[in-house]
Amino acid sequence: MRSVKAGPWLSLYSMVHGISVKLRHKKTGIEEKNMNSRELEMTYWGYKFEQYVTSVDGNTPPDTSQAVDNHEAYCSVVKTTLNNHRLLFSGEVDCCLYGCDKGPPANYIELKTSREWYTPNHEKNFYRFKLLKWWAQSFLIGIPQVICGFRDDEGVVSHLKSFDTLRMPKYSRGEWNGAVCFHFMEQFLTYIKSVVVEDDPSVVFLFERRPGSSEITYRKLKGPPDQFLPDWYIQEFPNVSNTPAGDPS
Repeated sequence: MRSVKAGPWLSLYSMVHGISVKLRHKKTGIEEKNMNSRELEMTYWGYKFEQYVTSVDGNTPPDTSQAVDNHEAYCSVVKTTLNNHRLLFSGEVDCCLYGCDKGPPANYIELKTSREWYTPNHEKNFYRFKLLKWWAQSFLIGIPQVICGFRDDEGVVSHLKSFDTLRMPKYSRGEWNGAVCFHFMEQFLTYIKSVVVEDDPSVVFLFERRPGSSEITYRKLKGPPDQFLPDWYIQEFPNVSNTPAGDPS
Protein backbone atom coordinates (compact mmCIF):
# COMPACT_ATOMS: atom_id res chain seq x y z
CA MET A 1 0.00 0.00 0.00
CA ARG A 2 1.25 3.51 -0.84
CA SER A 3 0.99 6.43 1.55
CA VAL A 4 0.56 10.16 1.10
CA LYS A 5 3.58 12.39 1.64
CA ALA A 6 4.87 11.86 5.16
CA GLY A 7 7.92 10.98 7.17
CA PRO A 8 8.82 7.51 8.44
CA TRP A 9 6.64 5.94 11.11
CA LEU A 10 5.74 2.69 12.85
CA SER A 11 2.36 1.45 14.07
CA LEU A 12 1.64 -1.70 16.07
CA TYR A 13 -1.75 -3.45 16.03
CA SER A 14 -3.27 -6.39 17.87
CA MET A 15 -6.80 -7.75 17.97
CA VAL A 16 -8.66 -8.46 21.23
CA HIS A 17 -12.23 -9.80 21.12
CA GLY A 18 -12.71 -8.58 17.58
CA ILE A 19 -11.42 -5.07 18.25
CA SER A 20 -8.20 -3.78 16.71
CA VAL A 21 -6.00 -2.00 19.26
CA LYS A 22 -3.24 0.31 18.11
CA LEU A 23 0.00 1.45 19.68
CA ARG A 24 1.53 4.31 17.72
CA HIS A 25 5.26 4.97 17.61
CA LYS A 26 5.90 8.54 16.51
CA LYS A 27 9.55 7.92 15.68
CA THR A 28 11.25 4.98 14.04
CA GLY A 29 14.19 5.03 16.44
CA ILE A 30 16.59 5.81 13.61
CA GLU A 31 15.82 9.53 13.97
CA GLU A 32 16.57 9.59 17.71
CA LYS A 33 19.70 7.46 17.31
CA ASN A 34 21.15 9.90 14.78
CA MET A 35 20.51 12.99 16.94
CA ASN A 36 23.54 14.80 18.35
CA SER A 37 23.56 16.52 21.76
CA ARG A 38 22.48 19.84 20.25
CA GLU A 39 19.48 18.27 18.49
CA LEU A 40 18.46 16.42 21.66
CA GLU A 41 18.55 19.72 23.56
CA MET A 42 16.34 21.35 20.93
CA THR A 43 13.62 18.71 21.45
CA TYR A 44 13.04 20.19 24.93
CA TRP A 45 12.65 23.80 23.75
CA GLY A 46 8.99 23.22 22.94
CA TYR A 47 8.29 21.89 26.44
CA LYS A 48 10.01 24.92 27.98
CA PHE A 49 7.95 27.23 25.79
CA GLU A 50 4.78 25.61 27.15
CA GLN A 51 6.02 26.28 30.67
CA TYR A 52 6.51 29.99 29.90
CA VAL A 53 3.02 30.59 28.49
CA THR A 54 0.85 28.51 30.84
CA SER A 55 -0.02 28.50 34.53
CA VAL A 56 -1.83 26.13 36.84
CA ASP A 57 -4.95 28.27 37.28
CA GLY A 58 -4.81 31.14 34.78
CA ASN A 59 -4.04 33.70 37.50
CA THR A 60 -0.73 32.53 38.93
CA PRO A 61 2.34 33.61 36.92
CA PRO A 62 4.12 30.77 35.07
CA ASP A 63 6.74 28.99 37.14
CA THR A 64 9.73 28.71 34.82
CA SER A 65 12.15 27.70 37.56
CA GLN A 66 11.02 24.09 37.50
CA ALA A 67 12.81 21.51 35.36
CA VAL A 68 10.95 20.43 32.25
CA ASP A 69 8.96 17.21 32.70
CA ASN A 70 7.86 15.83 29.34
CA HIS A 71 6.15 12.85 30.98
CA GLU A 72 3.26 14.90 32.33
CA ALA A 73 0.33 15.12 29.94
CA TYR A 74 -3.40 15.76 29.76
CA CYS A 75 -5.20 13.67 27.16
CA SER A 76 -8.61 14.01 25.60
CA VAL A 77 -10.48 10.83 24.59
CA VAL A 78 -12.46 11.03 21.35
CA LYS A 79 -15.08 8.66 19.96
CA THR A 80 -15.99 9.17 16.31
CA THR A 81 -16.59 7.44 12.98
CA LEU A 82 -15.04 7.58 9.53
CA ASN A 83 -17.39 5.99 7.00
CA ASN A 84 -17.71 2.36 8.19
CA HIS A 85 -14.95 2.65 10.79
CA ARG A 86 -15.68 3.32 14.44
CA LEU A 87 -12.75 4.97 16.22
CA LEU A 88 -11.79 5.54 19.83
CA PHE A 89 -8.51 7.35 20.44
CA SER A 90 -6.81 9.85 22.71
CA GLY A 91 -4.64 12.86 22.04
CA GLU A 92 -2.56 15.15 24.19
CA VAL A 93 -3.91 18.65 24.91
CA ASP A 94 -1.41 21.32 25.96
CA CYS A 95 -3.73 23.79 27.68
CA CYS A 96 -7.12 25.49 27.68
CA LEU A 97 -8.11 29.13 27.37
CA TYR A 98 -8.66 30.60 30.82
CA GLY A 99 -11.95 32.42 31.30
CA CYS A 100 -13.47 31.03 28.12
CA ASP A 101 -17.24 30.48 28.35
CA LYS A 102 -16.98 27.48 26.01
CA GLY A 103 -16.34 23.95 27.24
CA PRO A 104 -13.99 21.30 25.85
CA PRO A 105 -12.82 20.94 23.17
CA ALA A 106 -13.74 24.49 22.04
CA ASN A 107 -11.47 25.99 24.71
CA TYR A 108 -8.47 23.75 23.95
CA ILE A 109 -5.25 25.26 22.62
CA GLU A 110 -2.25 23.51 21.08
CA LEU A 111 1.17 25.08 21.65
CA LYS A 112 4.00 24.77 19.15
CA THR A 113 7.38 26.26 18.37
CA SER A 114 8.98 26.70 14.98
CA ARG A 115 12.11 28.24 13.55
CA GLU A 116 11.74 31.76 12.21
CA TRP A 117 11.46 32.21 8.45
CA TYR A 118 14.68 33.62 7.05
CA THR A 119 13.99 32.84 3.40
CA PRO A 120 10.84 32.42 1.25
CA ASN A 121 11.61 28.70 1.10
CA HIS A 122 11.44 28.47 4.89
CA GLU A 123 7.93 29.89 4.81
CA LYS A 124 6.88 27.58 1.97
CA ASN A 125 8.15 24.48 3.78
CA PHE A 126 6.37 25.55 6.96
CA TYR A 127 2.98 25.63 5.24
CA ARG A 128 3.73 22.52 3.18
CA PHE A 129 4.99 20.17 5.87
CA LYS A 130 4.75 21.43 9.43
CA LEU A 131 1.25 22.90 9.16
CA LEU A 132 -0.04 19.61 7.74
CA LYS A 133 1.14 17.74 10.84
CA TRP A 134 -0.34 20.37 13.15
CA TRP A 135 -3.68 20.23 11.32
CA ALA A 136 -3.90 16.42 11.48
CA GLN A 137 -3.09 16.37 15.19
CA SER A 138 -5.41 19.22 16.19
CA PHE A 139 -8.36 18.50 13.88
CA LEU A 140 -8.81 14.91 15.06
CA ILE A 141 -8.94 15.96 18.72
CA GLY A 142 -11.11 18.98 18.01
CA ILE A 143 -8.55 21.61 19.06
CA PRO A 144 -9.65 24.84 17.34
CA GLN A 145 -6.50 26.91 17.70
CA VAL A 146 -2.73 26.45 17.51
CA ILE A 147 -0.42 29.12 18.93
CA CYS A 148 3.13 29.02 17.63
CA GLY A 149 6.18 30.66 19.15
CA PHE A 150 8.67 31.49 16.43
CA ARG A 151 12.23 31.11 17.69
CA ASP A 152 15.77 31.80 16.54
CA ASP A 153 18.56 29.24 16.35
CA GLU A 154 19.33 29.74 20.04
CA GLY A 155 15.79 28.84 21.08
CA VAL A 156 14.70 32.39 21.93
CA VAL A 157 11.07 33.07 20.94
CA SER A 158 10.61 36.47 19.30
CA HIS A 159 6.89 36.50 18.49
CA LEU A 160 3.68 34.46 18.57
CA LYS A 161 1.27 33.65 15.78
CA SER A 162 -2.15 32.02 16.04
CA PHE A 163 -3.50 29.54 13.48
CA ASP A 164 -7.15 28.55 13.13
CA THR A 165 -7.23 24.76 12.73
CA LEU A 166 -10.19 24.74 10.34
CA ARG A 167 -8.45 27.26 8.08
CA MET A 168 -5.11 25.47 7.93
CA PRO A 169 -5.89 23.69 4.63
CA LYS A 170 -6.43 27.14 3.07
CA TYR A 171 -3.20 28.42 4.59
CA SER A 172 -1.38 25.55 2.82
CA ARG A 173 -1.75 27.36 -0.51
CA GLY A 174 -2.61 24.18 -2.34
CA GLU A 175 0.36 22.17 -1.06
CA TRP A 176 -1.93 19.61 0.61
CA ASN A 177 -5.61 18.79 0.89
CA GLY A 178 -7.46 17.68 4.01
CA ALA A 179 -9.92 15.57 2.00
CA VAL A 180 -7.04 13.61 0.47
CA CYS A 181 -5.67 12.93 3.95
CA PHE A 182 -8.99 11.56 5.19
CA HIS A 183 -9.36 9.43 2.07
CA PHE A 184 -5.97 7.87 2.75
CA MET A 185 -6.90 7.32 6.39
CA GLU A 186 -10.08 5.50 5.39
CA GLN A 187 -8.15 3.30 2.95
CA PHE A 188 -5.49 2.54 5.54
CA LEU A 189 -8.06 1.54 8.17
CA THR A 190 -9.70 -0.77 5.63
CA TYR A 191 -6.29 -2.26 4.84
CA ILE A 192 -5.62 -2.84 8.55
CA LYS A 193 -8.92 -4.68 8.91
CA SER A 194 -7.97 -7.00 6.07
CA VAL A 195 -4.60 -7.82 7.68
CA VAL A 196 -5.25 -7.87 11.45
CA VAL A 197 -7.65 -10.80 11.63
CA GLU A 198 -6.10 -13.04 14.32
CA ASP A 199 -7.94 -12.51 17.59
CA ASP A 200 -4.89 -13.01 19.79
CA PRO A 201 -3.25 -10.19 21.82
CA SER A 202 0.11 -11.96 21.64
CA VAL A 203 0.10 -11.54 17.86
CA VAL A 204 1.33 -8.11 16.79
CA PHE A 205 1.30 -6.63 13.30
CA LEU A 206 3.90 -3.95 12.72
CA PHE A 207 3.04 -1.52 9.92
CA GLU A 208 5.92 0.62 8.73
CA ARG A 209 6.74 3.42 6.34
CA ARG A 210 10.51 3.51 5.96
CA PRO A 211 12.60 6.63 5.29
CA GLY A 212 12.58 7.59 1.63
CA SER A 213 9.81 5.14 0.70
CA SER A 214 6.12 5.67 -0.09
CA GLU A 215 5.30 1.99 0.50
CA ILE A 216 3.57 0.84 3.69
CA THR A 217 4.66 -2.66 4.62
CA TYR A 218 3.83 -4.91 7.55
CA ARG A 219 5.25 -7.91 9.33
CA LYS A 220 3.78 -10.29 11.85
CA LEU A 221 5.35 -10.62 15.31
CA LYS A 222 4.38 -12.79 18.25
CA GLY A 223 4.89 -12.71 22.00
CA PRO A 224 7.43 -10.80 24.09
CA PRO A 225 9.10 -8.40 23.62
CA ASP A 226 6.76 -7.23 20.85
CA GLN A 227 3.44 -7.82 22.64
CA PHE A 228 2.36 -4.41 23.96
CA LEU A 229 -0.98 -5.11 25.68
CA PRO A 230 -0.57 -5.82 29.43
CA ASP A 231 -2.46 -8.67 31.10
CA TRP A 232 -4.71 -6.33 33.12
CA TYR A 233 -5.83 -4.63 29.92
CA ILE A 234 -6.65 -7.92 28.23
CA GLN A 235 -8.59 -9.11 31.29
CA GLU A 236 -10.73 -5.95 31.30
CA PHE A 237 -11.53 -6.16 27.62
CA PRO A 238 -14.43 -8.70 27.91
CA ASN A 239 -16.43 -5.88 29.53
CA VAL A 240 -16.72 -4.25 26.10
CA SER A 241 -16.85 -7.42 24.01
CA ASN A 242 -20.29 -6.53 22.66
CA THR A 243 -18.71 -3.93 20.36
CA PRO A 244 -19.18 -4.98 16.69
CA ALA A 245 -16.30 -7.18 15.55
CA GLY A 246 -13.55 -5.71 13.48
CA ASP A 247 -13.94 -2.09 14.59
CA PRO A 248 -10.54 -0.55 15.39
CA SER A 249 -10.37 1.46 18.59
